[in-house]
Amino acid sequence: MLAASLPSISILAIGSAQLFEILIGAIGFVAAFGLAVFIHEMGHFLAAKMFGVPVERFVIGMDKEAMGFLPRCIWERRIGETTYGLSLIPLGGYVKMSGVVHPDIERYLEGESKPEVVPDDAPRAPQPADKSLKAGAMQDMAALYRKPFWQKTIIYGAGVFMNMVLATLFMTAMFTIGFKTSAPDEAIVGWVAPDSVFAGKLATGDRLLSVNGVPVQTWEDIYKAMEAANGGKPLKEYGPLPLNLELARGGDPAGERYSLTATVAGAPGEKPDKESSDFFAAVPRRHAYVEMVIPNSPAAKGGLLRGDTIVAIDGEPIEDWTEFTTIVRASPNKKLEFAVLRKEERVVLGVTPWADAEDRSIGQVGIQPGSPKKQLEQEPFLTALVAAPARVYNHTVNYVSRLTQLGGHAVRGNVAVVSRELSGPAGIAQIAYKMSNMGFTDWMHFVIVLNVALAVMNILPFPVLDGGHICFAIYEAIFRRPVPPRVLVPLLNGAVVFILFFFVLVTFNDIRKIFF
Repeated sequence: MLAASLPSISILAIGSAQLFEILIGAIGFVAAFGLAVFIHEMGHFLAAKMFGVPVERFVIGMDKEAMGFLPRCIWERRIGETTYGLSLIPLGGYVKMSGVVHPDIERYLEGESKPEVVPDDAPRAPQPADKSLKAGAMQDMAALYRKPFWQKTIIYGAGVFMNMVLATLFMTAMFTIGFKTSAPDEAIVGWVAPDSVFAGKLATGDRLLSVNGVPVQTWEDIYKAMEAANGGKPLKEYGPLPLNLELARGGDPAGERYSLTATVAGAPGEKPDKESSDFFAAVPRRHAYVEMVIPNSPAAKGGLLRGDTIVAIDGEPIEDWTEFTTIVRASPNKKLEFAVLRKEERVVLGVTPWADAEDRSIGQVGIQPGSPKKQLEQEPFLTALVAAPARVYNHTVNYVSRLTQLGGHAVRGNVAVVSRELSGPAGIAQIAYKMSNMGFTDWMHFVIVLNVALAVMNILPFPVLDGGHICFAIYEAIFRRPVPPRVLVPLLNGAVVFILFFFVLVTFNDIRKIFF
């Protein structure tokens, strides 16, 4: 009786573990996305309040008030002049301020080509002493369209600002709490470029002991010693640079030692512009350890997991990362049999590298290397706080660079690249799910990236986005009048249609990548 009950208990345990994983992933996505949207809209809300602009609605998600075909909020409550709401439609959120639309636009939408002009000397009807009319007049004076350019710019840009502030705070917290990263690569030679000045001299597996008399233990130490020999200048700017390397055969520091001397030029691992072979090009010995699996990549679909170590491909042993990448790059669209070590068990997986979108002769599987040896990255609070803005700035520059590259691929018609890189709500939810289950600091890093992405996308000079409204405010400041309704209305309508089409497209793309 007891033996018969064991399988059902095992199944229940597996189901509970999966249910817990799903629950953590769902909470992680809702918390990350909801927090990013809330803090963005709160920025608009606080800025509007600061300049006396009445706020009619503050909604997380999109509802019928924003787009007529959507359902109403699942929860609403009016406090003072503002109605707060929550919608289940995950299209962001909005703050509806009083007087966003200029009266000329309202008249245009009602069918009048021009606003009615009343001569100054025309007789005027007596105005009733109605409190509601007075209140309406006061509200019109506080309307957003009446505010000066600089106030509009602050109100429209406040959401982006708050996203960057939140990213900075999370960056500070992440480094203060601390997180585990791959330990630096040991100063052991893994591969040497055939046209390097050290080709045929540096041997795979040998350990570097010193560079120009400076003791080294890791590959980072090697680069620091080279920078020191270059007078502290970045490695990209050196050349010629004399190097004196002391090494130990076979990687044993107590083993046979030998020295190499050469003059090099160009940064490590890259060839200078001029035709020359006098450069340092070597990489550390690194196991084919999987630090990160890109969602929906061949590796993910083949079953590779973070923490796996690839030890063989098609039965041939793999000694290090260079061997692994050499085989994969030469095997686009060819199914490979990966043997991996997973928690001391050997698992065999089938993985088919996809072809690089720009060079179809190169295969890729979608993993990032690392090391099973970890170290704790942690800083005092003040140190992390001071360094956080620069780190967020670097994330922003990298994101803008990737976005620019993606735009270039779209213009050139590289559909495969755009399809792989582009993610919508489903793709973002999938990434949040994985990061949430990897650990709290990984989730925090996702929140940082999400807020940077939301800030960059919203500041783009596109109608209906914050950047577009800022552009309209700049137009008003320059020409002393709002954008003509016959121009503005089609721009806004076209932008809404484009965004809806784009949302449907990226959602379909997410589904295709996940299930096909």
